[in-house]
Amino acid sequence: MSERALARVVTIDELVAIEGADRIELAIVGGWQVVVQKGLYEPNKTLAVYFEVDSLLDSERPYFNDTANWSSKLLHSVDGRTHARVKTMKLRKQLSQGYMIPLSETGITAKVGDNLTKDLGVVKYEKAEEASMNNSGGSSGVRSGTSALGFPKFIPKTDQTRVQNITHMYNKAVEEGEELITLAKEKNKLLSVYQNRRYDSDYKAVKKVVDEKLLGDLIEAEFHYDRYTEQLSYKVHKETPTPGVGIVYDLGSHLIDQALTLFGMPHSVFADIDTLRPSSKVDDYMEILMFYNHFRVRIHSSLLVREQLPAYILHGKKGSFIKAKTDVQEVALQEGKVPNAADWGQEPENEKGLLHTEKDGKIIKEYIPSSQGNYMEYYDGIYKALRLQQPLPVTAEEGLNVIRIITAAHKSNIQKTVIKM
Repeated sequence: MSERALARVVTIDELVAIEGADRIELAIVGGWQVVVQKGLYEPNKTLAVYFEVDSLLDSERPYFNDTANWSSKLLHSVDGRTHARVKTMKLRKQLSQGYMIPLSETGITAKVGDNLTKDLGVVKYEKAEEASMNNSGGSSGVRSGTSALGFPKFIPKTDQTRVQNITHMYNKAVEEGEELITLAKEKNKLLSVYQNRRYDSDYKAVKKVVDEKLLGDLIEAEFHYDRYTEQLSYKVHKETPTPGVGIVYDLGSHLIDQALTLFGMPHSVFADIDTLRPSSKVDDYMEILMFYNHFRVRIHSSLLVREQLPAYILHGKKGSFIKAKTDVQEVALQEGKVPNAADWGQEPENEKGLLHTEKDGKIIKEYIPSSQGNYMEYYDGIYKALRLQQPLPVTAEEGLNVIRIITAAHKSNIQKTVIKM
């Protein structure tokens, strides 16, 4: 295992103004945000040293002098010298995730990516019991004392480089997607993305209502994909904070794809993403607002919803449509059934969607059935694209648009603002 880089050389990706603040601003560094002194940095140019949360900085070194004035709760003794602990905190209602100084203040010559942990005498903070365990009864050199506040639940604690909410990773995913699409075109290859939820019976009912304009001009739509599972998944990869993991990618990607298929790309996005389960290290709650002209889509997913809400709620100027999540295919496959029966993907009779609207001048309120769900339609579409030169059932560009929304959602969650697409 490589040594954790508690202090590394970076450039700032973006500077964001803090409302009502004249002397400080928000610096975005690899997706983390840090409150910094205004005027010291220029994005993508000024070299700086970023110190991760749980770094202990030697306050007696000249470039760390100001840390000696931090709260006494953050000051600790290491080998007889005063050190200040870097913590996640809120300043002017902004989350500050780390600490930063210009590289020039250290007197060290270095380049972006260099690990300066040893050069700057930075050590990792450990609680008293952790230090005792790690040193098998020997002196740890760090006396942490009593901490009134535990480690923030919404940030995973790990000795690995921190990766949660790193927007540049998501930006990189978009860039790599674009490169892959270009490569496929250059090589004259077909490239598709598997989106099985387009072939759910409940979604097909929603699509029919939208396509036939049964609600008139749409005002709002709300899509849910909720579960109740307080325990972590037995699938370890789903609970490990690495790129592409978390509820936004896992369940959110299906809802986003459905929304984009029905309504196209929004003009802007706002998101609230969080980690609610006590032992979770990945995001397990999300709410994304996708804004269109005079219309918006709310996408919601949580792993702590015991009583399910309708999966689809649509309101238009003429009426409403409400549909539960009732597709039966996933459960059938888990039971070992093969998708070759005549009634495959057929919803129970009592799971029809409620349509309450105006039709031909009359107000109607009726329950309408769904078409059969059938994941095999995707593979039929792939066959037709390969053999009959028909359009792909899901294009790579459509898949990339989902990633673009996810990227915007994470950026919105970090900056607490609406992101224009």
